[in-house]
Amino acid sequence: MGINKKEMLKSIEIFRNFSAEAIEKLSSSLEEVRYAAGEIIFSEDDTADNLFIVVEGEVIISKKISPEAEKVLAVLGPKSIFGEMSLFVNLPRTANAKTKSETVCYKIQRENFRKIYSVDINGTTSTIELFLLSSLERLELTSRELATVYEISRIIVQDLSMQEFCQKVMKQICYSIPGSTSGTIYLFNQFSEEFAPVAKIENEKIIPATQEDTIDTSSPIISFLQTQNETLIGNNKVIIDFKNKYYRNIPDTHQLIISPLQKTTPSYSTKNNMVGFILLFNQELNQKQNASIRDLMNSISNLLLGAIENIETREENEAKKRLEKSKQTGSISW
Repeated sequence: MGINKKEMLKSIEIFRNFSAEAIEKLSSSLEEVRYAAGEIIFSEDDTADNLFIVVEGEVIISKKISPEAEKVLAVLGPKSIFGEMSLFVNLPRTANAKTKSETVCYKIQRENFRKIYSVDINGTTSTIELFLLSSLERLELTSRELATVYEISRIIVQDLSMQEFCQKVMKQICYSIPGSTSGTIYLFNQFSEEFAPVAKIENEKIIPATQEDTIDTSSPIISFLQTQNETLIGNNKVIIDFKNKYYRNIPDTHQLIISPLQKTTPSYSTKNNMVGFILLFNQELNQKQNASIRDLMNSISNLLLGAIENIETREENEAKKRLEKSKQTGSISW
């Protein structure tokens, strides 16, 4: 059974104020396009003269940040719209769009969309306002991510102990993500083979961690992370509402955001190369917020991986120097 184009358009929030006549005219102008997994829909600097609606599958929106690297901006599922700025400006594409899986999209040409103006002025005006609001929301999220990354980068260059560093970072994370009430950074202890809390924040205050806060490698939350190999390596970070299934004492009105600190090369003796992880308790977020918070936590975790490794190396070298000095002065007895 095929998808009813008119019903789909009416179910998309951005077209909710279109009249029946406008929906009819718009649906008749939709062009169905099918893509294989990994296929490029458009690239930066391509000519832009149409928008797309995802019908089935997923589309990755990314931005090239260097000759060798690109940053994923969003992963869009069914009923998502992308390429909409082509309706308003005659400028080349500013991002890349590539399918994550086999995907079906509806394509709307700029000229066909503009024909709706004369059919439904009020509905078109409302839709344009919603397009602009969506763009402003994305801009706000990008600004928040840049500000957070900047502040954490400032913390990284300070000469801090591991605990001091993680405490400052955890406070910044709670401040940067709206609705966050508390959080903990866990790091793997290679001697006890447990994940020990290094920084714990509750209501903007640093709380001393106890032995009860330590998480054993056999606990459900660690087992879960170790079995999510493809998800964690592919996206590196995830957001999950555990609903008390994998972690104790989660308030009913909260969800748990988890961001693994995971290397792509072997680290210690942990499975999946997991150095540690960040747990963040948050008020319930909607789907749009979930996607933006996932991106922000991904950026934060990537920053922390290198910083944590540098601090560990520095502290190990300092400990070796102290040991050598103690041997020389004969203050250690064997």
